[in-house]
Amino acid sequence: MTSSSASSTVVSTTSSSLAAATIAGGWTAYGCYTEATNMRALSDLQNPISGNNVTNENCAKACAGYTFFGTEYSSECYCGYQLNAGSVPASSGCNMPCSGNSAETCGGGNRLTVYKSQSSPPIQPVTVGNSTGVQYLGCYSEATNSRALTDKQYAVPAANVTVEACMKACVGYRYWGLEYASQCFCGNLIHTGSVLVQGSTPSQTGCNMVCQGNTTEYCGGPNRLNMYTNLNVTMPGQRRWSYSGYR
Repeated sequence: MTSSSASSTVVSTTSSSLAAATIAGGWTAYGCYTEATNMRALSDLQNPISGNNVTNENCAKACAGYTFFGTEYSSECYCGYQLNAGSVPASSGCNMPCSGNSAETCGGGNRLTVYKSQSSPPIQPVTVGNSTGVQYLGCYSEATNSRALTDKQYAVPAANVTVEACMKACVGYRYWGLEYASQCFCGNLIHTGSVLVQGSTPSQTGCNMVCQGNTTEYCGGPNRLNMYTNLNVTMPGQRRWSYSGYR
């Protein structure tokens, strides 16, 4: 419902809360949305700002280049290329004032005040697949009682994590994986409990966080790893054979 006092700039998201209809940078109010079923509604960049300075304008600036942003629970900001499965329009609940401006609404408990970018669609991130000497195994869960890969942990500084940087850091190891956008792990064994997660898209598997060092690539997710294997690494006790024909 549009407010009669400022119909060009303000829309009502609930009977008691207001959110700007547009925000500088090409953002348009999209509505009040629930959280997703098994993850965050917007998971590509989580809390780039938080605390006492969260407003919808500040969150919009922090989420430049993404398709959506949402503010939640007064002081949280999330960015994403899509709303994840289970996040649906909510008729109420977006009624908490922003921590940085009490005149604005920043979501509520499990509710997000969502905006959508009207700019040209950004380059969509991809899951990097097979390459020379490397096979992509899929999205894996973490192990039961340890990391899935433990031989070399946090092999790349968080801000520099990309698929290529992790591959380079894990030369000589059988497996390597990327997790939570900013973590790179190497190992010669995938530990017990780490298994392939079923699903055909990043939003279904949970490997849907973009790399800190390259937002056009996916680097795992919470307790999820984009897992790769180095085909040229031979483990102790194994022998690599080549066929040379009959003699």
